Amino acid sequence: KSGVLGKSFDDEVIINIKKILPSGRKNLSFRFLTGKNKIRFPSANGVNLNFVFQAFLENDVQQMNHQTGGNALYFRNRIRHALAGNSQVVPTTFEFDGKTYEGQNIVVKPFSKKSVAIVRGGDRLFSRFSKYADKTYILTMSDQIPGKFFQISAITPSEDGSEPLTSEVMTFLGVKTKKK
Repeated sequence: KSGVLGKSFDDEVIINIKKILPSGRKNLSFRFLTGKNKIRFPSANGVNLNFVFQAFLENDVQQMNHQTGGNALYFRNRIRHALAGNSQVVPTTFEFDGKTYEGQNIVVKPFSKKSVAIVRGGDRLFSRFSKYADKTYILTMSDQIPGKFFQISAITPSEDGSEPLTSEVMTFLGVKTKKK
């Protein structure tokens, strides 16, 4: 995390796959950040999705809530609605571990004037949270990466184009297996 709002830091997220069920679903536990940045999430059993994405977005929503005094539910819903109907999907390639991978970037701006206008009362809310109007989420995904997410970014540019207000980037670093 970097930017003008809040302290910059580097940290890690660790997912432990405790068990792979016959259905392919997994029992998981994970650690999302450490120290004062740590967010506790309960273990999840029988899941078929990547909790890292959900945890990243929940952390981001809580930060916006704290910075604005806004409603976390409003932020969550804006992101969900934008992902469901207002995202742009762009083919991409990226380098990881010395190899080139193909994937796609899903780009969404859930707080843009266009996105907010379709919400009842959106104009009133837009003026309250206008600093997020150009906030952009970029999800870099590939079927060739375990869990499919290679990178998740949330960037809130400053109005004058200088250093971003916030920039959070979470990048897949690999898989470690425990020796038996």
